[in-house]
Amino acid sequence: MNIKKTLVGVAITIGSLTSIAAYAWSIQEEHPGWDLIRCVDGSNSTVEQLSDGYWTVKIAGKNGKLGGHFAIVGQAALQGCGPE
Repeated sequence: MNIKKTLVGVAITIGSLTSIAAYAWSIQEEHPGWDLIRCVDGSNSTVEQLSDGYWTVKIAGKNGKLGGHFAIVGQAALQGCGPE
């Protein structure tokens, strides 16, 4: 029984660390219709809310990509910053 608890604990810990690594960005400034994103690599990205309520990347960070059509700002931030 203790082995199962240990394995579950390890799985949860690994999942949490993976989740934290996936979100290597933060919102630096929030404005009506757009946000300035600070990427983990030190670059910045700008995401904009479109008229249909979705988000897109207007300025990509060093490892990010422009464009896209995302339901939430976090998805656009990940696109704008790219992988770590």
